Amino acid sequence: MKRKEVSKIIVSCLLTTCLGGIYNISSAESVELIKPINMQVQPVTINQVQSNNEGVTKATVTRKGKLSKEEKFNMVYENGEYIDPADSVFELARPEIDEYRLSKYDKLNLQVVGYSRGELGFTGTSGDSTSNSGVTLTIGPDGRISSPYTGVVKLGGLTLEEASEVLSQRLSKYIQRPDVNVSVSAYGERQVYVMGEVANPGIYRLNADYMNVFAALSSAHGTSRKARIKHVQVVRVIDDKVYVREVNIEHFIKKQDIKQNIALQDGDMIYVPKSRKILLSDIAPVASLAYSIRNF
Repeated sequence: MKRKEVSKIIVSCLLTTCLGGIYNISSAESVELIKPINMQVQPVTINQVQSNNEGVTKATVTRKGKLSKEEKFNMVYENGEYIDPADSVFELARPEIDEYRLSKYDKLNLQVVGYSRGELGFTGTSGDSTSNSGVTLTIGPDGRISSPYTGVVKLGGLTLEEASEVLSQRLSKYIQRPDVNVSVSAYGERQVYVMGEVANPGIYRLNADYMNVFAALSSAHGTSRKARIKHVQVVRVIDDKVYVREVNIEHFIKKQDIKQNIALQDGDMIYVPKSRKILLSDIAPVASLAYSIRNF
């Protein structure tokens, strides 16, 4: 063996021994030395910071990196990330509405105990025919109502109790300790957009009891055969910011995963993407034509 070759081997061995643990040159032992310790720490991202009345800041934390199937099942996919359902801007669809919030086109019955419609400044025949003090008011598309003594008041987004309190404050300028009762005589319909791979895409008006993804898809007569129902997207705009929530309708139907059927708001858009899979029905006509030509 030549002297130069022997020198190269000695230098190589020295480098492997001294630097193998750092640079992972060639030996199996060096691989073990630089192997990272698995401490099961997931990187996080701070999405937004909120302050409460006590001045304490609360950060919404999003987990990134590889998640197990069980972890994914307990989280929701929103804006391209898996997050805790409690941090989502979307809420679950529930069979019963615990606390209803007023919306546009809702019809309200306003009663002030001890005062007639005329004494409240209303004329004509509008109002509840069974009560002398009942007045029917419709919330406009801007979420506001208007009456002679209250003026223009925004009630959209408020509960009935909150709406009664706001109207009481307005009427208290003219009536001492007004006893105000507000109830909903008719619920306004909400408008949602259903697009993509559904039987009948379009704009649908839903009642308050049916404001959820599954009901919206049902109104559009269901999804098409090429629909990608595991990746249905719900798009919502809040303060000029777009939020996207992905739901798995197949899991909702087959696994009863209630996280996949979320409550909708007026103006939400549901988009059903198209599947890239090739269906047997797509290639059957081609195969039939090829067989016919072959045997012609």
